[in-house]
Amino acid sequence: MISPLFTDREERRFPHVDTDDRNLLIDICPSGRLCVAVGEGNGLHTVFYLYYCTERSLTNFIGDGSAKHAQTGNATAHLLNQNRVFRVSLYPDPDPVRIDWDPIYYIDPC
Repeated sequence: MISPLFTDREERRFPHVDTDDRNLLIDICPSGRLCVAVGEGNGLHTVFYLYYCTERSLTNFIGDGSAKHAQTGNATAHLLNQNRVFRVSLYPDPDPVRIDWDPIYYIDPC
């Protein structure tokens, strides 16, 4: 889970998707979004499309996942550990990257 998640037109959550659908949802990440995928522990995944520049808490983000930074301009997304120390910075990139969610407790989309 990501909190807060703004469930308006700008942000979306796609739960219980298989690997092929996860890959597709990450690949087609809309412009202006940070898209992240996390495994559910049962072979399925949840994909989130994040838009707003607000720090979020992550719950049950474990193991490997992926992210695609499709924001515009110089926006940089930051993944932080439990002490809010930067672990990973994501820059706009047309290609998804693998993420190890185990040390990540917070995400700041921009």
